[in-house]
Amino acid sequence: MVQSLSGKSVEDRQAIIVTGVTTDQLLGVPAIPNGSAEEVAKVVVSQVKEWKIDDKVKAMSFDTTNVNTGKVR
Repeated sequence: MVQSLSGKSVEDRQAIIVTGVTTDQLLGVPAIPNGSAEEVAKVVVSQVKEWKIDDKVKAMSFDTTNVNTGKVR
């Protein structure tokens, strides 16, 4: 949870990083609408497609509690 750009609220954000033999690249840190595993997956896939690397991704790892167990509010 971080302060929104407007400063009027807080929002969930997820850092999306691609690594490889010769690559370490931050794709973005987009806002996640509700923090659910499904929304995180949608945002990650969207970023991967936006960077046009969807044909190069071999595996993904999601190491956050809400993705592994579901978020309880």
